[in-house]
Amino acid sequence: MTYKNKNPLKNMDSVLSKKKLLNPARTMTLTYIVSLTFIAGLSLFVHFTLDEIISEQSHSAKVINISGQQRMLSQRVTLFTTEYINLGNEYAKNEALAALNKMQNNHKMLLKEHFLAVEANTPSPLSDDMYALYFLAPHQIDKNIAELKTLITQILSKQSTDISFLPRLKNQMLHSFDTVVKQYEQESINKINELRHTQQLILVVIILTVLIEGLFILGPLLLKSDSYSKGLLKAAHFDYLTELHNRRSFSVIAKQAVATSQRYQSSLSVVSIDIDHFKSINDQFGHDAGDQVIRSVADSISNNIRSSDFAFRFGGEEFLILLPQTNILDAQKLAKKVHRNIINTPVNLETRNVDITISAGVAELNIGESDLEATLKRADEALYKAKNNGRNQVVLHNE
Repeated sequence: MTYKNKNPLKNMDSVLSKKKLLNPARTMTLTYIVSLTFIAGLSLFVHFTLDEIISEQSHSAKVINISGQQRMLSQRVTLFTTEYINLGNEYAKNEALAALNKMQNNHKMLLKEHFLAVEANTPSPLSDDMYALYFLAPHQIDKNIAELKTLITQILSKQSTDISFLPRLKNQMLHSFDTVVKQYEQESINKINELRHTQQLILVVIILTVLIEGLFILGPLLLKSDSYSKGLLKAAHFDYLTELHNRRSFSVIAKQAVATSQRYQSSLSVVSIDIDHFKSINDQFGHDAGDQVIRSVADSISNNIRSSDFAFRFGGEEFLILLPQTNILDAQKLAKKVHRNIINTPVNLETRNVDITISAGVAELNIGESDLEATLKRADEALYKAKNNGRNQVVLHNE
């Protein structure tokens, strides 16, 4: 028997050489590298998407907080302007001007990107609905704020004493600001949902790819996703600076607390707290020092309430304590305890200790009330009374 090829091994090498692309090991390795690169790219995409969600929530929380302040500031402007005209109180005049300036600064901050786009002759970042609220009838908030400043300035300078328009203007602006806040919340929810839908789609593709590759990187990916989800949950319900509950989480906790109070016929009280002269601290020492003061006050509150109580950061220097199973007198005792602790805990600013004081208002949920809205209003009234009485005190709201 003869062979056409005298060297069969050499012939075999030639065959394999011509079929390199059909080598299973090489094909699997190449497929694995391509798949792993694809998964890595998708993972990076998810990472940046999650970062964008967190950034969007943080930005939205800031914008919603500032736009929510406008409602309170419009009330303060009209309230203190009326008080000044009726009583000639210089303190009321100063408070009205301060609130008016704060409202205008907030307005500029909220529309900063829009005005920059207008100057650069580029499309506005505002949605059509938001643009209509700020610049078109019936709300035309931009125009109304400008007119309000002009009218209030004239009244406070005694160029005019006609304040009959104030109640109507206040109600109009309150409605407009409420609408703006709701629009900001809705747009934030829509944008975050879009990002989440994108994230979810990419996760599905990743999981399918990982399953094909033998679940090679599924575990680490899920751990990372879980970590980000917890971060999002914390960012949504807790204040980043103080780690107290934020205003967004208040409605859920308050609803549960009211339901429990009604079910077991137990008391429920709130304490509204505001740091005295906080603006002057910021002006004198800077915003970093202001943050330090806010953290110090938050720590004092956290360290002096019970495990069953809830502490919230409601605004810049505003705090709220929710006290289940606590009547108004016991709530007053706790508020005074917190007050004493803050007084006795000076904050070191620029190498010197600065004494911090607070004003607080205390109120209790009345029988028949189905939510805390009226209770919060009474607590705020008591807080304003504490401010007007000279600050650095706890005031009980008496029906």
